[in-house]
Amino acid sequence: MKRPTAKSTTSQRIKLIIVDRQRLVRCLLRRALSSEGLYDVIADSPTAQRAIAICEKVQPDLVILDMELPDYSAIRAVAEITRVSPGSRVLLCAGAPSEERLLDFIRSRADGFVDKTSSLDSLFEAVRRVTGGERFFSTPASPTSASLLKRPERAIGDKWSLTRREAEVLKLVAEGASNKKIAAVIGIKAGTVEVHRRNLMKKLGVRNAAGLTAYAFESGVVALRPGRLDGEPHHGPEEPTESDDAS
Repeated sequence: MKRPTAKSTTSQRIKLIIVDRQRLVRCLLRRALSSEGLYDVIADSPTAQRAIAICEKVQPDLVILDMELPDYSAIRAVAEITRVSPGSRVLLCAGAPSEERLLDFIRSRADGFVDKTSSLDSLFEAVRRVTGGERFFSTPASPTSASLLKRPERAIGDKWSLTRREAEVLKLVAEGASNKKIAAVIGIKAGTVEVHRRNLMKKLGVRNAAGLTAYAFESGVVALRPGRLDGEPHHGPEEPTESDDAS
């Protein structure tokens, strides 16, 4: 289900939370965004757990989230934030977008990604577009990345051309499982899993696991709750300290 768009009226500023492991980054982002006059940075946090607790309390419009936090993966962090604050939109931040980060972005169902090497203008554009209801990704690293972020041109009905076993393998690939894990789950050899992977890539017209994952999510073959793809157990968030809530 599509989450609601953050309020964007001129009479009420957008409420933001900044989550980044580096204090200097948090301070610089706070100063830059506050100077615009459109955003109210109500808190910042170095960890996902503290951010989740703050989100539950204040229900921010946008969370700017580092993808390399010390406690939670990006997938789990997005899931927990949107669970406790369904109206919050999430903008992920990291270094240059590698294939692995792209996969995490797709699986997390975050609303946007911005490269930390981008300009402030790019960050402001990302914040504006994500709070306006769009899904934003800063300039992709390669044509392959760009193609993965577009909805597949194939009709959703194409999923029915897959065999039952191919659909099982595709689902597990999209969840991030290795060939060994897939083999154990469905009771076949790892070599056979690799054959199914190659057949799927040929049939769906993609070249790698990122392409399979993007197709699985966008076509509806897989519809999983984000945050349970990396095998991490659920833990309740910590109580925020007073310094975390202060802006």
